[in-house]
Amino acid sequence: MVAKITKHRRVRQAAKYEQDKLAVKRRRVRLAAKYEQAKLTAKRRQSKRKKAFTSKRSSYSIEQKKQVVAYAKSNGRNEAARHFLLNGSMIGR
Repeated sequence: MVAKITKHRRVRQAAKYEQDKLAVKRRRVRLAAKYEQAKLTAKRRQSKRKKAFTSKRSSYSIEQKKQVVAYAKSNGRNEAARHFLLNGSMIGR
């Protein structure tokens, strides 16, 4: 009787071992699919991302700079930036 119980137990343990192996395999497949999906999503996100607008660098003459500074002194830096279509930080320099 004892031999039958241990044999039955070994069969159940072997079946459980096989089930566990299959579960690990399925989990690996799921994780690999999830990883691939994340890579594709990141790639799509990079391609959709708009590039920052970069305009050609401008150089201004001394007369233009003096005119902007005079306008900024009388009306304020932000108002001068709007008037001359510049960034406000450009006028503070």
